[in-house]
Amino acid sequence: MRKQTHRNGEGSKDYFCAEFQLKESRTLFQFKLRKESSGDWFAVFKKGSKALENLKQGDELKMKYYCLDKSVPADIRKTRIKYVNKSSGFRDHYTIGLEIDSESLDSRDPFPGLA
Repeated sequence: MRKQTHRNGEGSKDYFCAEFQLKESRTLFQFKLRKESSGDWFAVFKKGSKALENLKQGDELKMKYYCLDKSVPADIRKTRIKYVNKSSGFRDHYTIGLEIDSESLDSRDPFPGLA
């Protein structure tokens, strides 16, 4: 059985932002999501960001995704970093491509101990 990822609106929700916690830190990073014309998700991080310093292509981590519609519960999904590139459209920023697993993970708090 092949896992599907969110691409081109297939099974995708209207995600607005996401958050994750680095393994080495108790810091929670929240960021706005953007979508490429192909339908692929990405995020923009400022050069020098602690998050950017700790993410590299191929990393897999749990991310919590929030929809524009606040009545829709957040989704916790496994996410793979597809790429980390210097941004041509945002000065002193990098874009990070996200491959979002189509299956939600356990809905319990993905970042225990941060409450």
